[in-house]
Amino acid sequence: MTKLRIKLLDNHELTVEEIFSDSDEEVSYCITQDAKGNLIKEIDIQQELNTAHIEEFVTVVAFPEDMTSKVMLEIPECYSMMNGFLDKYNPNYFYGPKTTLFYDAIKQTPGIGIDYRFSSSSFSDNYGNPNPSFLLFDDLVINIKNIRNSAEFKDKYRKWKENFKKSYDSTRNYVDDLFEKYSKLLVVRLDLGFKQQGVLGKEEVSIEKTKKLLLKFLNAKRSNNIFSDVVGYVWKLEYGELKGYHYHLLIFMNGSNTQRDIYRGLMMGQYWISLTQGDGVFYVSNFKKRYFAKNGLLGIGMVSHFEQDKRKNLNTILRYFFKPDQYLKEKPAKGTRTCGKGESMSLSRTRAGRPRKKRNGDS
Repeated sequence: MTKLRIKLLDNHELTVEEIFSDSDEEVSYCITQDAKGNLIKEIDIQQELNTAHIEEFVTVVAFPEDMTSKVMLEIPECYSMMNGFLDKYNPNYFYGPKTTLFYDAIKQTPGIGIDYRFSSSSFSDNYGNPNPSFLLFDDLVINIKNIRNSAEFKDKYRKWKENFKKSYDSTRNYVDDLFEKYSKLLVVRLDLGFKQQGVLGKEEVSIEKTKKLLLKFLNAKRSNNIFSDVVGYVWKLEYGELKGYHYHLLIFMNGSNTQRDIYRGLMMGQYWISLTQGDGVFYVSNFKKRYFAKNGLLGIGMVSHFEQDKRKNLNTILRYFFKPDQYLKEKPAKGTRTCGKGESMSLSRTRAGRPRKKRNGDS
């Protein structure tokens, strides 16, 4: 773990941005606070494993309609990943539909179980006899397809997708309403979490405490000037083996009143650290605006009502927030939400920005 000290200059936001401009876009890092109260950047070279490859494998095998250019895996190369997939399993975790399908297929395929080890030897021995593990892998692929096509799974998957669409549509409408009320919005994408939970001897922060801290964070608008221009928000709760419980947020501010998204994101992150009594970490995705813009993905920062490309990219971010293939350590108690947004009724109580004037070329 390497650390980089950040000097915050209120009137020189570019200085802060430049510190991060040469960061490797594939390196995971977050911001926390040292014993002296200085913000420091922690870079984690060893990326946390996730279920993305399991989802890709199941997609390639049984969901051709979901295939995109981003799905690069082929079935044969997944064989070498099987033991890693099995190591990821935890009976206390609540997985998304495709990952659940995979582990169900593992349990239901004769000769395979969660404790099975796939052989790393060649496809066949010196006498031409096939490796038993390869034969079982073929059986697993067939079983994944069979479960995928079963009436029971189709019904569950349909309900999963309906819930996803309902949540996504509701949130997209919420954001559209914000753009109807404000001529432009300053959008900050913020991740909030805790110092690495996978450290030996470190007690993991509970889901109950995590929820209470988020509630305090979201209610800070009433007493903290950092949040004075906030007019809306969207949040999502996730769990990672190293990160523990953490939140992804989109914070919407009145763009007519403020422009300093990175600085405001940093201040909000510092407030999170104070709420967690120094145990919190955060990351502001707005540091990567240049990278997103270069690749046609920019949907954060200043976004006006008429900037359709940015708003389309923002909707893509919203879709991720409600993606059903994420997982939690435990199935939340009945009534516990894993994603949410600000109250729509609050829009009428918030002072709007300047009236919009459609410019030439706007549609």
